[in-house]
Amino acid sequence: MLDKVINSRGGLHNRVTHKMLISPWTLKDVEAYFKSKDFSYDRSEIMECYMALGGVAYYLSLFEPEKSVAQNINDLCFVRGAELEGEHDRLFQSLFKNSTRYSAVIEALSEKGIGMTRQEIVDKTGLVNNGNLSTLLKELEECDFVRSYSPFKKNAKEKLFQLIDQYTLFYHRFIKPKRNFAKNYWLKVHATSAYSSWCGYAFEKVCLHHLEQITDALGIEGIISESCSWSYRPQQKKNDAIQNNEENLNKGAQIDLLIDRNDNVINVCEMKFSMSKYEITKEYYSKIQERIEIFKRVTKTRKSVVPVFITSFGLSDNAYARKIARSIEMNALFG
Repeated sequence: MLDKVINSRGGLHNRVTHKMLISPWTLKDVEAYFKSKDFSYDRSEIMECYMALGGVAYYLSLFEPEKSVAQNINDLCFVRGAELEGEHDRLFQSLFKNSTRYSAVIEALSEKGIGMTRQEIVDKTGLVNNGNLSTLLKELEECDFVRSYSPFKKNAKEKLFQLIDQYTLFYHRFIKPKRNFAKNYWLKVHATSAYSSWCGYAFEKVCLHHLEQITDALGIEGIISESCSWSYRPQQKKNDAIQNNEENLNKGAQIDLLIDRNDNVINVCEMKFSMSKYEITKEYYSKIQERIEIFKRVTKTRKSVVPVFITSFGLSDNAYARKIARSIEMNALFG
């Protein structure tokens, strides 16, 4: 569609009367849809639904109101002959010619949450680094499977490509590795550490889909800001100084979401999913402070660096929670 219609150089040039971007629904849209169909799901259930299947209207239309979210996901994805059995392969084959190339890029990106550079993608997949790869990556972005962004203070050549499609992430984490069908598989997974790990990972991606709601909750919707990530790896050689003869930093650090604001503030966002209020321990608070200190020293930023917690149900009240400047609850993402 992009090549043959929107960007056509032939007879269809400039014949498009209107372009309409069809993006996945937000949490607010999904909640409104379920309410219109008389589902009784609360927001924690809607969040689980979104973490697994995203805001794709077709997937949601397959839900049955008498079943819980977990039961619906189980029956749609993990039962022989289910509606979404084989959905991933059908989807890519219908969208892209030579779909194996696209699938290879997606599989590579599914293994690295923060994203990969173009060269890392080439090294992992064996694809040729040429114009065809540029087209492939552009099409994956246009279809909302992938987003590209430049990490904090990095140039365009160091741009990262990050898998953000919720269903595709869910597919590579649970559906693809599954070899056999088992009764109530997804409900049994709920009791495992794999489920808890996935919830944390998927919740981070949901937050990336709702950056506008996060900035609204922070009260900075009128301030120009840029969202990105940041990571640091220690120097490989001993006695290597960073710059200006500073002491060598031996610990690495990674921040999955930074909001770099034009009002001289940088928000370091900690995204944590839990089924109750999240408790910040002394050890975890120390890690946050250490990460911020490394960030300041490596980047030499003069802006104020302020931590923000984005959680399901807020923070458990203790001495360390009170030291956190801002906390955003799941409800804000439904705004």
